[in-house]
Amino acid sequence: MNFLDSNLIGVLTCNMSFLKNFKLDFFIGGFSGDNIKIKNNGNELEVGISDNPAPNPMNIYSHLINNNQWQEFWEEIDEQGIWNWKNSYSDNTIRDGTQWELNLEKDGKIKKTWGSNDYPENFDMFIKSINKIAKTSISDEDY
Repeated sequence: MNFLDSNLIGVLTCNMSFLKNFKLDFFIGGFSGDNIKIKNNGNELEVGISDNPAPNPMNIYSHLINNNQWQEFWEEIDEQGIWNWKNSYSDNTIRDGTQWELNLEKDGKIKKTWGSNDYPENFDMFIKSINKIAKTSISDEDY
């Protein structure tokens, strides 16, 4: 008797390919605060945090993200319109401050964007999504 029907096998195959076909790479930090680097390796999420001043080494931890969590994260990214963010955001009137960089890839879409002391209008919504999936506590005081 076969306990896996063909529909379930199709779902498992789809979910496994989902885990291999995306990229999340995010950095936020600056000279006067913590630096945080978040990057996926398949369904594993690596989080590195270093205290400043640079170049202190990063303390790195990782944890597995399940399919439902990834699906929810990518739905939030789509809803927030992050694929439509400008390529760069910069406030040249502030020296030092906070820099950030985001690289996303999913379903043939690529978004590479960065900022220096300037952010997209809904950056705080994105940070909430990052905090949820990465188990971090980045706050608006950090940027």
